[in-house]
Amino acid sequence: MNDSDFAKYYFKFKELVELHKTMKLGKNPHIPSVFSERLVKKLCGYQDWSNRDFDAKTEDGLAVEIKATGTKSGTTSINLKKIQTAGENFSHIAWAVLDFKLDQLHIKIITKDKISNRLSGVLKDRENITLSHYSPEDFMSYNFSLNLQPNPNEQQKI
Repeated sequence: MNDSDFAKYYFKFKELVELHKTMKLGKNPHIPSVFSERLVKKLCGYQDWSNRDFDAKTEDGLAVEIKATGTKSGTTSINLKKIQTAGENFSHIAWAVLDFKLDQLHIKIITKDKISNRLSGVLKDRENITLSHYSPEDFMSYNFSLNLQPNPNEQQKI
Protein backbone atom coordinates (compact mmCIF):
# COMPACT_ATOMS: atom_id res chain seq x y z
CA MET A 1 0.00 0.00 0.00
CA ASN A 2 1.22 3.50 -0.75
CA ASP A 3 0.46 6.75 1.13
CA SER A 4 -2.53 7.48 -1.10
CA ASP A 5 -4.02 4.02 -0.41
CA PHE A 6 -3.67 4.52 3.35
CA ALA A 7 -5.37 7.94 3.09
CA LYS A 8 -8.24 6.56 0.97
CA TYR A 9 -8.82 3.73 3.42
CA TYR A 10 -8.70 6.13 6.38
CA PHE A 11 -11.38 8.44 4.90
CA LYS A 12 -13.69 5.50 4.06
CA PHE A 13 -13.22 4.18 7.58
CA LYS A 14 -13.94 7.65 8.98
CA GLU A 15 -17.32 7.56 7.17
CA LEU A 16 -18.07 4.30 9.01
CA VAL A 17 -17.04 5.89 12.33
CA GLU A 18 -19.43 8.80 11.71
CA LEU A 19 -22.26 6.41 10.77
CA HIS A 20 -21.49 4.33 13.85
CA LYS A 21 -21.89 7.40 16.08
CA THR A 22 -25.00 8.66 14.25
CA MET A 23 -26.69 5.31 14.80
CA LYS A 24 -25.63 5.38 18.48
CA LEU A 25 -23.69 2.13 18.19
CA GLY A 26 -20.92 3.27 20.52
CA LYS A 27 -17.92 5.58 20.44
CA ASN A 28 -15.92 4.02 17.61
CA PRO A 29 -15.86 0.73 15.75
CA HIS A 30 -12.69 -1.32 16.12
CA ILE A 31 -9.90 -0.21 13.80
CA PRO A 32 -8.96 -3.10 11.50
CA SER A 33 -5.58 -4.42 12.62
CA VAL A 34 -4.48 -5.22 9.07
CA PHE A 35 -4.78 -1.49 8.27
CA SER A 36 -3.20 -0.14 11.46
CA GLU A 37 -0.36 -2.68 11.54
CA ARG A 38 0.63 -2.07 7.92
CA LEU A 39 0.45 1.70 8.44
CA VAL A 40 2.59 1.70 11.59
CA LYS A 41 5.12 -0.70 10.05
CA LYS A 42 5.47 1.55 7.02
CA LEU A 43 5.85 4.79 8.98
CA CYS A 44 8.17 3.39 11.67
CA GLY A 45 10.28 1.21 9.39
CA TYR A 46 9.38 -1.99 11.24
CA GLN A 47 9.62 -5.39 9.59
CA ASP A 48 7.14 -8.27 9.65
CA TRP A 49 7.49 -10.69 12.55
CA SER A 50 7.65 -14.04 10.79
CA ASN A 51 6.32 -16.28 13.57
CA ARG A 52 3.37 -13.94 14.30
CA ASP A 53 3.95 -13.90 18.06
CA PHE A 54 4.13 -10.13 17.71
CA ASP A 55 3.01 -7.62 15.08
CA ALA A 56 6.42 -6.33 14.00
CA LYS A 57 10.11 -6.16 14.79
CA THR A 58 12.59 -3.32 15.01
CA GLU A 59 15.79 -3.02 12.97
CA ASP A 60 17.50 -4.74 15.92
CA GLY A 61 15.11 -7.70 15.70
CA LEU A 62 13.19 -6.84 18.88
CA ALA A 63 9.46 -7.50 19.10
CA VAL A 64 6.87 -4.72 18.79
CA GLU A 65 3.18 -4.99 19.62
CA ILE A 66 1.01 -2.57 17.61
CA LYS A 67 -2.26 -1.28 19.07
CA ALA A 68 -4.63 1.20 17.42
CA THR A 69 -7.46 3.15 19.01
CA GLY A 70 -9.77 5.98 18.06
CA THR A 71 -9.73 7.40 21.58
CA LYS A 72 -7.06 9.21 23.59
CA SER A 73 -7.50 6.87 26.55
CA GLY A 74 -6.49 3.84 24.50
CA THR A 75 -8.53 1.17 26.25
CA THR A 76 -7.73 -2.14 24.58
CA SER A 77 -6.92 -5.76 25.26
CA ILE A 78 -3.41 -7.17 24.99
CA ASN A 79 -1.61 -10.42 25.65
CA LEU A 80 0.67 -9.32 28.49
CA LYS A 81 1.69 -12.94 29.15
CA LYS A 82 3.28 -13.02 25.68
CA ILE A 83 5.25 -9.84 26.46
CA GLN A 84 6.32 -11.25 29.83
CA THR A 85 7.54 -14.47 28.18
CA ALA A 86 9.46 -12.60 25.46
CA GLY A 87 11.68 -10.99 28.11
CA GLU A 88 14.61 -9.05 26.62
CA ASN A 89 13.37 -9.77 23.08
CA PHE A 90 10.46 -7.34 23.50
CA SER A 91 11.02 -3.66 22.74
CA HIS A 92 7.76 -1.69 23.06
CA ILE A 93 4.10 -1.16 22.27
CA ALA A 94 3.54 1.16 19.31
CA TRP A 95 0.17 2.81 19.96
CA ALA A 96 -1.51 4.40 16.94
CA VAL A 97 -4.12 6.97 17.97
CA LEU A 98 -6.46 8.03 15.17
CA ASP A 99 -7.99 11.48 15.69
CA PHE A 100 -11.07 11.48 13.47
CA LYS A 101 -11.86 15.16 14.14
CA LEU A 102 -8.46 16.46 13.03
CA ASP A 103 -7.70 13.66 10.55
CA GLN A 104 -4.44 12.90 12.29
CA LEU A 105 -2.48 9.85 13.31
CA HIS A 106 -0.30 9.99 16.41
CA ILE A 107 2.09 7.14 17.12
CA LYS A 108 3.10 6.83 20.74
CA ILE A 109 5.64 4.45 22.26
CA ILE A 110 5.20 2.58 25.53
CA THR A 111 8.43 0.88 26.55
CA LYS A 112 8.50 -2.43 28.38
CA ASP A 113 9.75 -0.75 31.60
CA LYS A 114 6.62 1.44 31.69
CA ILE A 115 4.36 -1.62 31.82
CA SER A 116 6.69 -3.76 33.95
CA ASN A 117 4.44 -3.50 37.03
CA ARG A 118 1.61 -5.12 35.00
CA LEU A 119 3.96 -7.92 33.88
CA SER A 120 4.64 -9.32 37.33
CA GLY A 121 2.56 -12.13 38.77
CA VAL A 122 0.08 -14.41 37.06
CA LEU A 123 -1.40 -13.07 33.86
CA LYS A 124 -4.37 -14.11 31.74
CA ASP A 125 -3.89 -14.62 28.01
CA ARG A 126 -5.64 -11.30 27.34
CA GLU A 127 -5.81 -8.37 29.72
CA ASN A 128 -7.75 -5.13 29.36
CA ILE A 129 -5.51 -2.09 29.79
CA THR A 130 -5.72 1.65 29.25
CA LEU A 131 -2.62 2.67 27.32
CA SER A 132 -2.73 6.34 28.38
CA HIS A 133 -2.00 5.24 31.98
CA TYR A 134 1.53 4.19 31.00
CA SER A 135 3.04 7.59 30.11
CA PRO A 136 3.42 7.01 26.39
CA GLU A 137 6.08 9.03 24.60
CA ASP A 138 5.11 10.88 21.44
CA PHE A 139 7.00 9.40 18.54
CA MET A 140 5.51 10.92 15.41
CA SER A 141 2.39 12.52 14.02
CA TYR A 142 0.85 12.51 10.53
CA ASN A 143 -2.03 14.31 8.85
CA PHE A 144 -4.35 12.46 6.52
CA SER A 145 -5.07 14.38 3.33
CA LEU A 146 -4.90 12.97 -0.18
CA ASN A 147 -1.69 11.36 1.08
CA LEU A 148 -0.11 10.88 4.48
CA GLN A 149 1.71 14.06 5.41
CA PRO A 150 4.03 14.58 8.39
CA ASN A 151 2.41 16.99 10.82
CA PRO A 152 4.53 20.18 10.60
CA ASN A 153 3.52 21.19 14.15
CA GLU A 154 5.10 18.13 15.74
CA GLN A 155 8.69 17.00 15.76
CA GLN A 156 9.30 13.94 13.60
CA LYS A 157 11.50 11.32 15.21
CA ILE A 158 11.60 8.82 12.40
